[in-house]
Amino acid sequence: MSEIEGWADFVETELPEFIRAYFDRSFGNAYEPYSTDQLETYRQKLNSHSSAASRRNAEFGDKYSTALKYYKGFLESKLFKGKVKISRMANECASSAQAKGDKVTRNRKSQIEDPLCPSEDSYGKSYTEGTLQQVSITRHERNAKLRQACLKHYGAVCQICGMDFEKTYGHIGAGFIEVHHIVPISDQDGEHDVNPIIDMIPLCSNCHSMIHRGANGSVLTPDQLRELIEANKSNG
Repeated sequence: MSEIEGWADFVETELPEFIRAYFDRSFGNAYEPYSTDQLETYRQKLNSHSSAASRRNAEFGDKYSTALKYYKGFLESKLFKGKVKISRMANECASSAQAKGDKVTRNRKSQIEDPLCPSEDSYGKSYTEGTLQQVSITRHERNAKLRQACLKHYGAVCQICGMDFEKTYGHIGAGFIEVHHIVPISDQDGEHDVNPIIDMIPLCSNCHSMIHRGANGSVLTPDQLRELIEANKSNG
């Protein structure tokens, strides 16, 4: 079994039981539309190293916290067609049709159906799922030393909004922050040089998510995101 298949199997079988045992008894199966913010909260608790859950995680070489990271990343990726993304796609289709002068039908049966929010006539029906598919991907290797060098220079504080997890959440937030590549690593053609001070920046989870929501899938610059924050402060 490949490494990817191994992690997928772990997320589907072991991780839900771990979450139900330590965090949320009502947690269902993997790949349901859970809040990725909640998954990030679980990761932060595991990183605190002060609970039964974090001790179990440490015993297994941080496998549960790593699985949570992969799980959250998958739910936020283009591979996962969650409710929000389907709704957004429907709105984009409608806007595109209106821009072209096409008639956008309001007929209920002709609208794009959200499988996570089914129509009334779909209740009571049975469906099938679980078809096995083999997936091959190419990923960009990340260098942990770059993250360390970036945080050594800037500290674990968001460089856009000033969020400091330790000040907000106490000891469980100590050292927690995400690091953003100003030029996305996915846009690079293989191995390349990276300056951890010029090319990287620590961001909180919110700012990191928002900086990737530029027009047409583009990535905003830090200055552009700061301008949006300031503009909305004045509008408030």
